[in-house]
Amino acid sequence: MLTLENLNKRYKDQVLLNNVSLDIPPGKYLLGGRNASGKSTLLRLLAGLETPNSGQIVFSSDHDRAFLASDGIEYPPVLTLSQILLLYIQHGNLDSKRVDTLLAEFALQEYLNTEVKNLSTGTLQKLRLVSAFSSNASWLLLDEPFNGLDAAAMKQVKSLIIAEQRSLILVDHAGQIEHSAFTILAIQDALVCIN
Repeated sequence: MLTLENLNKRYKDQVLLNNVSLDIPPGKYLLGGRNASGKSTLLRLLAGLETPNSGQIVFSSDHDRAFLASDGIEYPPVLTLSQILLLYIQHGNLDSKRVDTLLAEFALQEYLNTEVKNLSTGTLQKLRLVSAFSSNASWLLLDEPFNGLDAAAMKQVKSLIIAEQRSLILVDHAGQIEHSAFTILAIQDALVCIN
């Protein structure tokens, strides 16, 4: 269970989340809302990458946590793909065997020694997705996971999402995922609700 307790988030004069209290049971969710409604901000809050102005996010267990894959997360440009993955692995955030499997599936081995600044948008997105799907987190947060991917990679990501057994919150403006397989989680007027 993921619980939002009186969660508030604002940037200057814009209120994105207004006193939101909600229990989100384990499952697969499609997060919807208009542009600039706070979807990416909510995911960053859930992942612990931002702090709310007030309120809190509570996971049902001390061992639960969330991992975010988003193009809003930037890596140091001089690190290589393998150095980034190694940092995650050393901090106990990734399963190294799963990393190796997904590197092969996404054909990323040839880029292991390439610096981030020299990676294409699609390759960076694959790196984020390999990290997310290899993570030890109980909740996966995928913010526009199909951005920058070619058709073959999109198909792989769809398969990974469908097969995923952990709880997942997905933002998909590209409409690549069949919505009927997900519970709708919506942000509207600075409130979050489950439809």
